[in-house]
Amino acid sequence: MKQRFLWSIPAALLLAGCASDASDVPAREMVIADAAAPAAYKSAGAAARRRYAAPAADMAREAAPGAASNFAAVEGRQVAFSATLRISSPDVAQALRNANAIARKTGGYAATVTDRSCTLKIPVKNAETALSELEKLGSVNSREISAEDVTDTIFDLDMRIANLEKLHKRLTELVEKAAGIKDVLAVEKELSRVTGELERLKATRLNLQKRVDFVTFRIYFNASAAVEVKTRRFLLPQATRLGLRSDNLTVAGSEASDKPFDFDLPKGFIPVAMRGSDEFFAIDDQDTVLSAVSFVQIEGADLEFWQSAIARALRELCGYEVTTEIRTAPDGEKYAVFKGERVRGKQLMRYEASCRLVEHLFSADEVHIVELIGTKERMEKIDLGALYDSVE
Repeated sequence: MKQRFLWSIPAALLLAGCASDASDVPAREMVIADAAAPAAYKSAGAAARRRYAAPAADMAREAAPGAASNFAAVEGRQVAFSATLRISSPDVAQALRNANAIARKTGGYAATVTDRSCTLKIPVKNAETALSELEKLGSVNSREISAEDVTDTIFDLDMRIANLEKLHKRLTELVEKAAGIKDVLAVEKELSRVTGELERLKATRLNLQKRVDFVTFRIYFNASAAVEVKTRRFLLPQATRLGLRSDNLTVAGSEASDKPFDFDLPKGFIPVAMRGSDEFFAIDDQDTVLSAVSFVQIEGADLEFWQSAIARALRELCGYEVTTEIRTAPDGEKYAVFKGERVRGKQLMRYEASCRLVEHLFSADEVHIVELIGTKERMEKIDLGALYDSVE
C-alpha cells in the first residue's frame, strides 16, 4: 500500500531542525547595537552572532572630531553611508559634467542626472577622495553626511534566506516522494511560493549590500552665482548689447506695434516697447522677452563674419555658453542661429537668436536679428524655427 502525504504543511514543522546552536556569547566580549536584538540573533549560534556583533569598546566609541574619514564605519558593523551636497556654481552644466567625471575616476557611476542635480554611487573606499573633489566644483552651501547601521537587517535577511533555502531543499525532496497528481501539485505550489520569496529576499539582500559598498552622493547645484561678465573693449558696437538687451527692459504701457522688419510674432507675445525705430520688444506671460534689432550692414561683412563676431560677443561679454549653426530659410536665404545659457539672478536662462543679412535695391543693406531670452521650459514650447524662417 502506497503511503499518502498530507500537504497542508505547517511552516514550523518544515523549519524544525533549522535553528543552530543556541549557546550564549559572554557579555564582556560582545554587545548588540540595538537594545532589543532581532529574533534571528536570539536563535543563532555563537559563531553566527559573533559575526554580526561588535566589540563593546568599538560600539561605545564615538567618531572623534576631525576624523580622517567621514565614511569610516565602526569595526564589525555594516553601515550604509549617504552624502548630500548643495553647491553654488557659475556653470551648472559644466559642474554636472565634472561631477560625473569624478564618479568615473573614483570607480563609481552616475545613477541619475537632471539639468540641476545628480545622484552618484561611489565605492566607500574612495568616498572621501570623491567628496574632496566634488566640493571643489563650486561654493558649498551645505553638506550632510548620514550613516545607517543595517547590521541587524542584514543578519535577519541572512537567517531568513538560510531557513528558506533549507525549506526549499526539503520541499524539493518531498516532490520526488509525492504520490499522485494532487500531492505533486500541492507541493509544487508551496515550492513556487518559497522560491519566489527566496528570490525576493536575495534581491533585497543584494541591494542592501550595494548600499553598504557604495556611498550615495546626492548633489544639488544652485546657479545663484552669476557668470562674471568681462569688461573689455569690443570693436563692433552692434554686437555689444546682444544677449543683454532685455536686462533693463521696462514696460511703460505704451503701444509698440511697429517692428523694425517683418517677422511673425509667436503666439502669446505682445508688443511692449520700442527704442528708436530699430529696436522692438515683446513679452509673454512667463516673462520671456523677444527683441528684434536692425542695423546697417558693414560693407564686406558676410554671414560667417557676423556669426563669428556675435558668438564671440555672447561668450565674452554676456557669459553665455554658445553654439551656432547656419540654416537655410524656405526662400533659399541662409541665416545664422545662436543658442546659449547663462544665470540671471537665481534662474538659468536660455538664449536663442537668429541673424539674417538683407539686401535692398534702393537703400543700405541691413542685418536683422531676433533674440529670445526665457526659461528652458518656456523656450521649448516656442516654434523658433518658424519664427526664424519668417524674418524678412
